[in-house]
Amino acid sequence: MAADESKFFASDRITDTDFVLSGLSFHHFAVATEDVQISSAYLIALGYDRACNAYDPLQGVNLELWHHDTLPDVELVWPSESKGPLSTILKKKGVGIYHLCYEVDDISDAIDAFYEKNLNVLQIVEPRPAVLFDGRLVAFYVVDGFGLIELLCRSRLSSSD
Repeated sequence: MAADESKFFASDRITDTDFVLSGLSFHHFAVATEDVQISSAYLIALGYDRACNAYDPLQGVNLELWHHDTLPDVELVWPSESKGPLSTILKKKGVGIYHLCYEVDDISDAIDAFYEKNLNVLQIVEPRPAVLFDGRLVAFYVVDGFGLIELLCRSRLSSSD
């Protein structure tokens, strides 16, 4: 292996089990789309069922959560008639995975755990109730070197920063 290739395998050098973040569980991945009909048709062809949908006035987007018995849940996100940040993202990047969502017991505790692991995290959207998830708190962060994540409280009673 060439010396400059080794930088691509930094995860191979992490062997300390204390490094692993605990308390997060994968919930879904979100796909930003311009045409929900085409995206839905693909999910239906894979055997997904629409679980729920909502309009989120705080984000200015339409949302649908899709469920499959053996595959990860998928959230479709598409712009509403009022143009917002998602429209800009779609123009720049096109249709694709928008964020990963993890369930946590407490958003503040989860972010503290990221910092304890020396991971750089920037809050994009502060914790607030999510219409798609029955008012459970959600917050969005950019993880340096990775991308956008959503943290979703497991219960409506969970606290946050």
